[in-house]
Amino acid sequence: MEQRALPAKRARRLPRLAWVAAPAAAAVAAAVLLLTGGGATPERLALHSTTGERVDVTAAVRVTPVGREVELDIRRLRDPRPNGLYELWFVAPDDTSRRPHRVSAGTFHPDEHGRGSVRLLAAADPKRYPRLVVTLQPSDGNPRRIGPEVLR
Repeated sequence: MEQRALPAKRARRLPRLAWVAAPAAAAVAAAVLLLTGGGATPERLALHSTTGERVDVTAAVRVTPVGREVELDIRRLRDPRPNGLYELWFVAPDDTSRRPHRVSAGTFHPDEHGRGSVRLLAAADPKRYPRLVVTLQPSDGNPRRIGPEVLR
């Protein structure tokens, strides 16, 4: 009886797509961690009115590799439209009305019922700009004018 050699079992190789997909997935995961701050727990702050007006606004501030991200939860805040809007600032300790030392995180307004959720991002170093303030800005588009502080 003649014996025939069976073909040797080939080692299983990963498909070429897996070699490409695995590094791509790792890069996406790294980018998500980088942009979200790696899941760092946000600092939660209640913002208070500087004018005596009743407000209910909280800020969740998260430090990211590119600055800071702020999520505002607005439950009660007067809608300043059509003549105004709010601007959130990261403020340095030496900031004054005569010599502002601040970085804008952007503008916002609540809905017509005084509620809303807003996410803003600014390249503000937490060591240089540790405080948050909100100003009431005229909606005239003039970037040189800084309105009065209304939340701190």
